[in-house]
Amino acid sequence: MNYKISERFNKNRQKRRCYLYVHGWAVYKGLCGNADVDVIPLHDLQPHLPGLYCPCEPTVEVVGAVLVITHNAWDHREFVEKIEKWLSCATN
Repeated sequence: MNYKISERFNKNRQKRRCYLYVHGWAVYKGLCGNADVDVIPLHDLQPHLPGLYCPCEPTVEVVGAVLVITHNAWDHREFVEKIEKWLSCATN
């Protein structure tokens, strides 16, 4: 798996720290100035807004005192990943 930590800048040149890249997804912490975690698809068809008010209608999980916000990909890659996983389980 390709795990790496990097720093990127948003449009306002504010530093965003990406904690993890996994199979086309990035995990960011504190994009909105809090402890929330955003899981955002990389190289998607449309840009995503950090936090709960992204037009992709992200799902939210509460883990301890932290919100984990998982954004939906505009290219529907999460469905492809689920189908690939199902097919690999079905053939074994």
